Amino acid sequence: MEFQAAHVLIVDDQPINAAALKKILSQIEEIRFSVALNGNEAVDAIKADTPDIILLDVLMPGMDGFELCKKIKNDPASAFIPVIFITSLNDAESIERGFDSGGIDYISKPFNPREVKSRVRAHLESKIASDRLAALSVWKDRLLSILSHDMRGPVGNLALYTQMLEKELGETSPYFSDSFKKIKNSISSVTDLMENLLQWSVLQSSGASVRREKFTLKSLIDRCIGDYGAYASDKNIVIKSDFSDDIEITADSRLIEIIVRNFIRNALKFTASGFICVKASIEGALITISVEDTGIGMDPAMISRIMESREVLSTAGTMKEKGSGVGLMICKDLAAVCGGKISVKSKLGEGSEFSFTFAG
Repeated sequence: MEFQAAHVLIVDDQPINAAALKKILSQIEEIRFSVALNGNEAVDAIKADTPDIILLDVLMPGMDGFELCKKIKNDPASAFIPVIFITSLNDAESIERGFDSGGIDYISKPFNPREVKSRVRAHLESKIASDRLAALSVWKDRLLSILSHDMRGPVGNLALYTQMLEKELGETSPYFSDSFKKIKNSISSVTDLMENLLQWSVLQSSGASVRREKFTLKSLIDRCIGDYGAYASDKNIVIKSDFSDDIEITADSRLIEIIVRNFIRNALKFTASGFICVKASIEGALITISVEDTGIGMDPAMISRIMESREVLSTAGTMKEKGSGVGLMICKDLAAVCGGKISVKSKLGEGSEFSFTFAG
């Protein structure tokens, strides 16, 4: 691996040691060096030009290496920088103290050129590879978010036009009727995948941090129900709500909406006909939002499997709708972020009720 862009900061109060390290490491690749003679200079150097790795002397006047390393690791802007201690202290207590303060390795004095090159090379390779993966992950999250957002409009239009054509042609022949069912199933599958991609990108890109705000629960749930009206109509399912219109809560509406949407979409998928009811209740400081359906239900073994496992389970719906199988997993992760929990009650052949309980 090449290190043309690698920046090594050497922190040592003895310039002769810094010069020796520069001479040894310059044999690896075109590495860029900077030198700080004490802890305060090192802090300023890190802020001015973030290094890829720090070689840190332990015994320095004023702020010693252990104290400086803790300071570096306690600052989010520099916590990710690997620190290798340079020391003549080889007793177990000093080595342990170095690791406890945040160091990842140490180089003994007097320097062994082969040891210095091997240790620094290994940690630089790891750091640069980690940086590249982090950058790729950021671009991946952005791409997924953009794609899932941009797909919403065209897929929504496709669903609308399909519904219009079905009204005109669907009953003219069994062929058209069957074809429209297949098209709608495909649209449903794409919508499910698109929603989960969008939700997953939110979870990844923001770290699913909680953004608390005051809002009326009715507006959120009405929006979720409205978005699935066409899907429900196709399956002769009535979606209704049962809760007080004036429930006002302080929570992360974005994360709660993702959970409610998943609950409703899942209920529609596994309900052939009948109703779906979105309910909400408050008991003390706890709020519970539930989605009840008259669908196919589950036996105790399946309930245990979906609630206790991280296994991705994808089961076809009552109209052969396909899914990604990650919706419930996302809900459980988001519920944990909100400090809440997901629960389910179900009886095979009678329906299910998924609930999300949290403090609001």
